[in-house]
Amino acid sequence: MRRALITVSVLTTTWLVGYSATQALNRGQLTQEVVPPGAVKYRTMLDMTFPEFEAAAKKTDIVLVPIGAIEEHSSHLPLGTDAMNATAQTFQVHEYLRKAGFDTIVGPPLNIGITNEGGDWTRDGTYAYPGSLTISKRTFVALYVDVLRSLRDNGLRRAFLYIGHLGTRHVEAVVQVVEEANRRIDGMIVYATIDSEMLERIKLAPSTHILSVDKGRNFEMVAQLLGRGTTELPRTTHAEGAETSWTLHFYPEAVRRG
Repeated sequence: MRRALITVSVLTTTWLVGYSATQALNRGQLTQEVVPPGAVKYRTMLDMTFPEFEAAAKKTDIVLVPIGAIEEHSSHLPLGTDAMNATAQTFQVHEYLRKAGFDTIVGPPLNIGITNEGGDWTRDGTYAYPGSLTISKRTFVALYVDVLRSLRDNGLRRAFLYIGHLGTRHVEAVVQVVEEANRRIDGMIVYATIDSEMLERIKLAPSTHILSVDKGRNFEMVAQLLGRGTTELPRTTHAEGAETSWTLHFYPEAVRRG
C-alpha cells in the first residue's frame, strides 16, 4: 500500500510540475527555452513542431534521410551505432549546405534495417546476435517508399538517402527503394549516397540516382594515420576504426571503455 501511495505521489508531483510550467508559459512568464535548443545534438524533423516544419518546407524541397539499423556492434558500441551516426552525419551535411546557402530538412531516422544476409529471417549476419533486429526486404522497401511518398505529400520533391548500415542485403534494398520510388512517386526524385568501397564490393556502378561517396571509408587513410601498411588492416565496415571514431566524435559517452 505504501509503495502504491509513493508511486501516486510521484506521478502527481510530475503532473503538477508540468501543469505549472504550462500555465507559466501561457502567462508569458516562461519562454519556449523551457526546452533549450541545444538539448538535441543533431536535430531532425522529429524535433520540429508542425509550424516549424511548414516554414522549413516553404524554404526548400530537399530532404536528407538517414537510414540506419539496430544491430550488434561488438562489445564497445551500442546497438544503435548505425542509426546514431547516420543521423549525426546527415545533420552535418545539412549544416554544411546551410552555410553554403542551401536549405534542407533532415528527414525522420527510422532506424530499422536489414541485418541478415542469407534471406528473410535467416539467423545469420549480425541478426545472429542478441539485440539485432531485422525486417523482410519487401517490408523494408514498402516502408521507405511509403515514407518518401508521405514526404512528397508534405511538399518535399528531392530526397537523398544516406546509408549508415552497409550490410549487402540492406544496401540492395535501399537501391530497390530508389528505383521504385522514382518509378512510382510522381513529382519526387530520389537518390542514394553509398560509399565507393561498398559499391565496388557489390559490383554496382554509380548512376543518375545512385551517387558514390568517394572513399567514404578510406581504408588507406586509416592505415596511414596508424602508421601501418594497408595490407595489415582488414577492410571491414562493421564496428571497426571508422565506426568507432565516428561514435567517439558524435557520442563519446556512448563508447564503452577498455
